[in-house]
Amino acid sequence: MESTTRPFHFKKFTINQEKCLMKVSTDSVLLGAWANIVGCKKILDIGTGTGILALMIAQRNELAEIHAVEIDDLAIDDAKNNIKNSPWENKITLFHKSIQDFSKLRLDTYDHIISNPPFFINSTLGPDKSRNNARHTLSLSFEEILKSSDILLKKEGKLSIILPPNEAKEFQAVAINFGFYCNRKLEIYPKENKAVERVLLEYSKIQQVCIKDTLTIQKSDENNDYTEPYKELTKDFYKLF
Repeated sequence: MESTTRPFHFKKFTINQEKCLMKVSTDSVLLGAWANIVGCKKILDIGTGTGILALMIAQRNELAEIHAVEIDDLAIDDAKNNIKNSPWENKITLFHKSIQDFSKLRLDTYDHIISNPPFFINSTLGPDKSRNNARHTLSLSFEEILKSSDILLKKEGKLSIILPPNEAKEFQAVAINFGFYCNRKLEIYPKENKAVERVLLEYSKIQQVCIKDTLTIQKSDENNDYTEPYKELTKDFYKLF
């Protein structure tokens, strides 16, 4: 679900992605538009990459203070430039650290944590170490995301994440061990009559009935044949809608 390497122009900001190996993707846009950040005052983005999620959150919640953590040297350069050139430079603080080291600092606690994490667990690695770290759970495992969230979330805080279906099941199994419950779940179908390709998940320490829903992105293989629910979800960001 990845896009081009060219700069990606949203309605209110631009993502330059010359250095970051993980480019603007539908995954990030879905998560950034779907996460329930209403009323949140402090939000953390784990593995910010180009800074896209931090910027989407800043656009959606004008009152929130946002911290964004990124370990990769190349990605951090793109994130710095994208945040600097956005309308929300003063709202977002970027930390060039692993989430493991960041959580040890305990600088703050958060109302919401958001992450579009690497998810390949046992796949074959390539020659590029940075790309492996960005795509595989080498430097950021599901356990480490949940451990850090356990440390950094406020008592009623929430964690939002996007994963493929099989990895979502793996994450769910680990989440239970940390006392996290799935409160919201959105299954993403790329097209009608296709299998689920991604799952959006929201967790908290509060056990309640999980609200489940589905979303189909396109009605057919024709270009720009997007469904109305997808356009409604992403209309504040895509220039196309």
